[in-house]
Amino acid sequence: MLLSPYVTKHTLVPQCQIATQPGVQGRDLLSLLAQVERWAERTSTPLYILQRDQKKGFDMLEPQGFYDAIIAYNLPTSIIDLDKSSQENVPYHVKTAYGFTDPFMVNGVTKQGGSLSPLKCTLTTSLVNHWLTDLQNGRDGELVITSTNHILGRPHTPSDDICLHVSMLEAMDDSLLLYSTMPLMIEMARCADRFQATYGWETEWRKSALYAYRSPEFPPDRPHDSTVSIPSMTPSGMMSL
Repeated sequence: MLLSPYVTKHTLVPQCQIATQPGVQGRDLLSLLAQVERWAERTSTPLYILQRDQKKGFDMLEPQGFYDAIIAYNLPTSIIDLDKSSQENVPYHVKTAYGFTDPFMVNGVTKQGGSLSPLKCTLTTSLVNHWLTDLQNGRDGELVITSTNHILGRPHTPSDDICLHVSMLEAMDDSLLLYSTMPLMIEMARCADRFQATYGWETEWRKSALYAYRSPEFPPDRPHDSTVSIPSMTPSGMMSL
């Protein structure tokens, strides 16, 4: 399957999505987060990180998201036809306490543990990553990581010209939203929920967490509430808190 190398070569998936990136491992994400925290300390920047957990695994993502990504990236639509054909009239057995049931046919369901499931998930969620990047561009609270020399207007090396715009870091079922203000964090979290609800995903808020660093809203020397209300969307399109 040449889709994965093509996606990597043309950077269709943002580099901050470590899932399916060749040679990238979980420890690289931890290293990046540690460096972002250190940068926030050095530049006295408030940092809010929202860790969002999904109720369903990536195998349960509706295939329409993958098809929309194929069209958005102008990839051959024959990929959609091939994927649909692999999901038509798939025989399923259900294991019960009395053994397996007789086979029955299922259509339009991503195979559990399929080799392409991670890539299909990553391509789908790359759309929301690009969308959030567009929405937050130039907004108060957008996290733009640069060197101190760049901020001071005194570049010394080529790396001082680099600006990293961070919106979402993703590692399969979990994702991180990073911002420097709470209002933008809440707005982008709701937008991310609206996107994923389109394809049947819901955020498991009880397993999610908000981390605040150098925050004026949550100073370490003052007691504060342990929960934050964030409006979210359900697959039915209803808003919940």
